[in-house]
Amino acid sequence: MITENNMRIYGIPEDAEGDRVQQFIENFIKTELPDTDLGIQRSHRALGPKPPQNANPQSVVVYSLEYRIKELVLDSAWEKKKSILTGIECTLTRTTLRPEIQKKRKA
Repeated sequence: MITENNMRIYGIPEDAEGDRVQQFIENFIKTELPDTDLGIQRSHRALGPKPPQNANPQSVVVYSLEYRIKELVLDSAWEKKKSILTGIECTLTRTTLRPEIQKKRKA
């Protein structure tokens, strides 16, 4: 289900988060917004099979309890143009498009 409180993070290498995706994401975002209570309810890799080793990593979907906090995180990320995670460029975006529209745009 697509909701207005979701955001996606692209570019985080596969398995960088280990088995604690939510803690990893909270720590990652806190480096950008250290004094913000994020209220992340859940986060996970996008559904689907794990991509081959040389392919782009799957995005991470993050669900925030508050729309206001999600917007604060995204605004901060867009001001910086990119976030850096151990030398890897990551992009944060809104997830407002239905999956079938995302597939058409990707094609």
